[in-house]
Amino acid sequence: MLALMLLPLLAAARQMPLLPLESDLSGLRNRLIHVLPEIEALKNIGGTTGMSIGVMSHGDVVLETNLGFADVERRLVANSSTRYPIASLTKAFVATTIAQLVDEGLLKWDEPLTSYIPELSFKHNPSLAGQLSLIDILSHRTGLARLDALWLGADSQTFSAKNFTVSLCNHLPSVYPVRSRWLYNNWMYALAGEVIERVTNQSWGQVLSTRVLKRLQLSHTTAIASEIPRDTLALPYMILDDFTPVRVGNMDLTDGSIMSSAGGIRSTVSDLLAWGNTRLSVFREGEAPLVLLDTTRPSRHGLVRPQLHKQHRHIG
Repeated sequence: MLALMLLPLLAAARQMPLLPLESDLSGLRNRLIHVLPEIEALKNIGGTTGMSIGVMSHGDVVLETNLGFADVERRLVANSSTRYPIASLTKAFVATTIAQLVDEGLLKWDEPLTSYIPELSFKHNPSLAGQLSLIDILSHRTGLARLDALWLGADSQTFSAKNFTVSLCNHLPSVYPVRSRWLYNNWMYALAGEVIERVTNQSWGQVLSTRVLKRLQLSHTTAIASEIPRDTLALPYMILDDFTPVRVGNMDLTDGSIMSSAGGIRSTVSDLLAWGNTRLSVFREGEAPLVLLDTTRPSRHGLVRPQLHKQHRHIG
C-alpha cells in the first residue's frame, strides 16, 4: 500500500494545522515522526502488510519512511526501492506522455479520435466517434459507460486481451451526452494508450520511458514488467479475520495488457515524490520541466460536481 495521502487524514483527526511556507521543515518532520507509531497502529488495525510513506512540503521532502513487508513469505521489508502498483495515478503519466507527442506534432488535442483509430465506431451512438478528441477521453467527459466488468474479474483476473480494446470500446453505451458531465472511464485511457502506440509504432510503456521517465530521471518507475526486479515488488495480500495475510494473484496491468495505460505503472515512494514535485512546479514557477505539463494539472471539479463547464478541461 502506498500511503502518500495518509497524512491529511491524520492531521484532520489530530487537528494538526497545516504549516505555512516559512514554517520550519525540521519542526514539521519531528511532528510527523512523533505520529509514526499511530500510523503503524492504523496499518496493523487494517491488516496492511507493508507500506511506504512520503511527505513533501513546498518542494522539499520532509519525511520518507517504510513500514512492514513488501513480501511476507520471503520476509522482504518495504524500503525506498519497493515498487508498488500505482493504479490510476498512471493516468497523469499517460496525459503527460500525450502532451509530449502533441509538442512533437505527432498528435493534436482537438483532432477527432477517428484520425488515429479509424475503426472506432460506437455502435450505440455512431456519430460520437467523430466528435471525440484526446481532450475528451483524457478528461472523462465522453458520457460513455465505464463497464469495468468487461475486463476485470475476480482474483485479479483480466478477461480481455489488448487487441480487443477498440472492439470492446465500440460497444460501450452512452450514459450522458458528450461533454455534459464528468464520468470516470478506464476504457478511454486504454484508447489513449492505443493512440500513443499507433502514432509512434512503439508500446506505450516504451514511449512513456523515453518521453517522460528518462527526462525526469524517474529510474524506478515503469509500465514494462521485464524492467522490474522481482525482489523490489510489493506483493498483494488479502487479510483473514485473524489478520493472517493470504497471498493473492498479481493483477497483470503492465505494458501489453488491455488496461496498462489506465493503471499499469509501478513506482516507488521516492519517484512519486519527485513526480509530484514536478507536477506542482507549474504552480510555483509558472513553468515545468516537461512541455505542456501545465495542461495536465489535476482538477477536483469532477469529484465534487459531475456537471462540466467549458473551463474545466484538466486531464490526467
